Amino acid sequence: MSGINPFDNRYLLNDRGKSGSPSRKRSDRDENAAIAGKINELYRSFMQSYVRRINDSTFKVTIGGIRIGSAKYSRLAQINLKSRIITFSRYAIENVPERGRRYLVLHELAHVLEASHNKHFWNLV
Repeated sequence: MSGINPFDNRYLLNDRGKSGSPSRKRSDRDENAAIAGKINELYRSFMQSYVRRINDSTFKVTIGGIRIGSAKYSRLAQINLKSRIITFSRYAIENVPERGRRYLVLHELAHVLEASHNKHFWNLV
C-alpha cells in the first residue's frame, strides 16, 4: 500500500472535482471572514478615538463616523463631504507609521473646512 488512508477526506473529490472537504473549506472561509470582521472593528474603534483626539485638539469639526476600507495603494484615506464619514484603508492603519496616520487624519479633517487642495487648505494642514 502507498501509505494513503482511503478514509481520509483530504483525498476525496468534492462537488467541483477537486480534492478536499467542501465543508472544511467553507468553514475556513467563514472563520477567516469573522476574524477579518473583528480586526476591522478593532481598527474602527481605534481610529475613532484617534481621530476624536486629533480633531478635539485641532479643527473641532463635526464628523459623521469612521469606516475601514480595503484600498491598498490608491486611497489611504478619504472623506465623504456630505456625510462627513472618513474611510481609512486597513493597509494605512497597519503599515503607515504614526506620523503618517496623523497626517492622513489632519488632511481629511481639513477637507471639512476646505474641499479643494488650494492655498487655504494647505495652510490648514
